[in-house]
Amino acid sequence: MTSPSPVVEEVARRPLRDLTTPIDVADVPPAPWKNGAGSTRELATGPGWRLSLADLVAQAPFSFFPGQDRIHLPLEGGYTLVIDDVEHPARALEPIAFPGEAAVVLRSLDRPTTALNLMTRRDQCRGALVVDGTTVAVHIHERTKENQP
Repeated sequence: MTSPSPVVEEVARRPLRDLTTPIDVADVPPAPWKNGAGSTRELATGPGWRLSLADLVAQAPFSFFPGQDRIHLPLEGGYTLVIDDVEHPARALEPIAFPGEAAVVLRSLDRPTTALNLMTRRDQCRGALVVDGTTVAVHIHERTKENQP
């Protein structure tokens, strides 16, 4: 396994919320992506953050989200994300972090799959998706004067 991104490696001082309740995605209706190129299921939200499950069915650009940081967690591998013209192989349960302003394109998709996405407004909070076996822990941390980058 490759080492996690710097966003995932951050250690936070003040958690905002701990998501411990299981979510049945069958109960969450899909909504179109902001750019209309795919769909997502919003699993949880809070002040300055959103956790969603994207249905990846075709090669497509990702939507732009200026001012936000994104963590994309493939639930299965078998595709490539091109982030600002650099290819990143998507491997199962290995987070890929990138800024919401980045030009991101889903490429080389072998078959339809899903990915967990955490988006945080960088002026309000930061987040991490931490994988332990097949369990994913979601950490959301409030930005304070003490932990500003």
